[in-house]
Amino acid sequence: MLKRRSSTRGMRRVLALSLLTALAAALAVVAPAHAVVLVKATVTIHNIWEVNCDDNDGVLGDSCGNDYYAKVFFPGSEQVSPRAPDDRTDVEPNWQLSANIDRDLATVPIRIQLWDHDSTSGDDLIDIAPGDSNLDINLNPRNGDFSGDVPRPNIGYATGSGDDSAAIFFTVTFGETTDFDRDGLHDGLERSGVAIDKAGNFPQFGDLRALGSNPCRPTILVEVDFMNGPDANGDGNPDYNHRPSDAAVAELTTMFDNGELGADAPRCPYLGGDTRTGAQLIMVRDDLLPLTDGVDWDSGPMTGEAIRNANFDAKLRPYFHYSLWNHNQPNTATGVNTSSGFCCSNSGKDVLVSLGSWTGGVGTTREQSGTFAHELGHALGLGHGGDQGINCKPNYRSVMSYVYQTTGLPDDFLPAPTVDLNGDGLVDNRDKLRLDYSRNQDFTLNENDLHESIGVAGHGEEFFWDGDNNSATPWKRARGGTPIDWNDNGTIEQTGISADINAMSISGDQGCPNASPGQALTGHHDWANLKFKGPLLPPSAGVPSDHETTKENADYVTKQVRAAMSVADLSVGVTDSPDPVGAGTQLTYMLSVTNHAPINSAHKTVLTQTLPSQVTFASASAGCSSAGGTVTCQLGELAPGQSVSRTVTVNVPASLVSDNGGPLDITSSAKVGHDGPDLVPANDTASASTRVIAIADLSVTKTADRPSGTAGDAVKYTITVGSTGPSVAGEVAVTDDLPDPAEGAFTGATASDGGTCALTPSGDLGCTWPGALAPGETRTATVTTVVTDTGVAPSLTDRASVTFDGTDPVAENNAAAVTTAVIKAPTAIAARPATATVRIGPDLGVHVYIGELSATLTRTDTGKPVVGRDLTFTANNGQRLCVSKTDANGVAVCRGVITSLPALLSLGYKVTSTEDGRYLASSGKAGLIRIN
Repeated sequence: MLKRRSSTRGMRRVLALSLLTALAAALAVVAPAHAVVLVKATVTIHNIWEVNCDDNDGVLGDSCGNDYYAKVFFPGSEQVSPRAPDDRTDVEPNWQLSANIDRDLATVPIRIQLWDHDSTSGDDLIDIAPGDSNLDINLNPRNGDFSGDVPRPNIGYATGSGDDSAAIFFTVTFGETTDFDRDGLHDGLERSGVAIDKAGNFPQFGDLRALGSNPCRPTILVEVDFMNGPDANGDGNPDYNHRPSDAAVAELTTMFDNGELGADAPRCPYLGGDTRTGAQLIMVRDDLLPLTDGVDWDSGPMTGEAIRNANFDAKLRPYFHYSLWNHNQPNTATGVNTSSGFCCSNSGKDVLVSLGSWTGGVGTTREQSGTFAHELGHALGLGHGGDQGINCKPNYRSVMSYVYQTTGLPDDFLPAPTVDLNGDGLVDNRDKLRLDYSRNQDFTLNENDLHESIGVAGHGEEFFWDGDNNSATPWKRARGGTPIDWNDNGTIEQTGISADINAMSISGDQGCPNASPGQALTGHHDWANLKFKGPLLPPSAGVPSDHETTKENADYVTKQVRAAMSVADLSVGVTDSPDPVGAGTQLTYMLSVTNHAPINSAHKTVLTQTLPSQVTFASASAGCSSAGGTVTCQLGELAPGQSVSRTVTVNVPASLVSDNGGPLDITSSAKVGHDGPDLVPANDTASASTRVIAIADLSVTKTADRPSGTAGDAVKYTITVGSTGPSVAGEVAVTDDLPDPAEGAFTGATASDGGTCALTPSGDLGCTWPGALAPGETRTATVTTVVTDTGVAPSLTDRASVTFDGTDPVAENNAAAVTTAVIKAPTAIAARPATATVRIGPDLGVHVYIGELSATLTRTDTGKPVVGRDLTFTANNGQRLCVSKTDANGVAVCRGVITSLPALLSLGYKVTSTEDGRYLASSGKAGLIRIN
């Protein structure tokens, strides 16, 4: 274009040429030799605004139009842009001028020039920097930061002030593309900002660097406006504020931070940046709006799109999603619309969240975060089944499915929860629910040809499924790489079977309530297929859904998820020791609990034991307590396959067996339960029966009142029975083996404590007592025996033994004996003189007739007669005269004795007794008187 320019432009051209010569010399300095690491640096010139045009008309600040182009000088390289359209004052050329630079340098100088093409007088240099027309920056070749002729480091805005001047906005990027993370946002804009104006000002939220935007990871920018209200009680204070909670935003940020987006980030050319493999969600909560209830995107008192247009800066729309958090959507024909949200407006990428009829009027943390992630997923190209609209697929674990939208995905590998995510009022491992999109593309499941042995995938991630489409039964929880009993018949079929595996009893036209057999259910990797909405990407529509899940659906899902994560298979066992157990001792129960569930932990596990009514509690393991005959043990959480044991010790009363009249069985039962359903209720209870017997260590001691005795002496024996327990002994009986009656004559016995003693048919003495013998108590019996006159034994032995109706652990002390020595009594014989008559017998022989011989045998110790002993009468010449027994008076008499004359001539006789078992021998003499 032919232009008339003032002479100052010519001078500027000359100055520019000389400066370029100097710059070229500077940039051409040869660096020391080293292994060069190069990176491609690109200067993108996004905006040019004319500030002043000197067209020689004398009007300062006039506008005259330009034919702009740019030059960028890198070390050793000059790059020239194409020309912008002619006669423009403001342009958005998006020129990209690149060269390789050495990353090992401390800084790299770069010069940017803006030129106006002049077809007649030569091109003119436009002033775009303070001081002179050249915009010089120093670039850090490692992280891309720069400073220089810019008001703020890293913000590529500068403006000139000369007669021919302009403002410019540029960015510097590294690598072969200006959108390394493929999110549709220019890396340079992510490192600076968007929608800058001629004065160098960003709109609110346009300064992306200040928001922390990262070119190494896909960035999703969302502006959120939220409503206040309603004011149901009319007090002037809105009842609800629909501002997304900090906790919900934190969950969402974490979800995207941990997203499975591949391995590009570690290769990010901006060294030192965040190279995690997830995405970056930046939610800015902006305007608090008055309540307009009953709004969706294109209907209501004021449409959501109209609210967006009135409150969302249009200059940010290419870069940001817009999200409106209102109260409720327009009512349905049946009443209040409790739909959770709506995507995607006429922009194809905006998100409506409407939780006014949900928990607390605003939704829980997970209801907020899950609903937003769900609706944003629609905006990013995801359906309820990922690449399908089929909902509730077991091979698709994503917040896009109603099964997981408001609860999350079960994940045992999450850290210990700190928030009650499932709304059961507890914080435990059932809150290990991950907010996430699908991370795997699982097997395609053909509902007409399901192979139960292979499961849904080759990994172990968990999922929920129903199996019977029965809302009255709990959902099931399984792992992806395990066999699945799809038709719920208790058998893993080895051939293909048919089942409607995504029927989950969730109501609504977008739910999974009805039979839908024969579908081919595909897996889908959500993260790998997100369609970001940055302006550098081809336009893509969202995947809207006419109706989203309702509060009623979500409550049902939450209930089922709680149940599915709570289903366990607990078993309890009870053993006892010892068995049998002795009354008066302790009985110990060993109780074991095992969780046989393959996946789920058992939560709030409680073991209860009902003790036998006959015993009392003594002690139990830590965590167990006793009240009213029931022991309760809090076991907490039991992991799959985990077993725990507890012991309970009870006191068995010492008198239990005696009170019962004999041994008995006592029974204890145990039951285990947890916070959730049990797969096999039959093994939740167990019992143990224990035989209770009497065990007592009875002992017998026996004493005599004298150590020795003679014939006729009474010996009194005392029998003492004692017990050291532990049991009370019933039916205690003593058997006393009395001395031989020929040696000692039983004369009687008495027993203490109302006992009785009686001779048995065998001649023994038996003593019994009423009642029972408690440990520490004694019973006695007194037995009297008289040493017989006729016995021959040198001693008397009395032996007693004790028995009772139980078991005595120490038999050695159950019997005792005492021996009494028998001493022979001394005796004396008093013989009386006798008369003898001599006669001539018929045979003409001389015969001596003795009328009567007599003697008395007495005990010299007592003077008492000795009865029944033979006395031998012998003449002094040794001729035996006769033998006679003593009578009751100790007198022995011989009558009619005929002897010989020599006997008479011996002038006397003697009487002797022999020694026997009771008496010593003795003798006495007397004379014979001759009578002719």
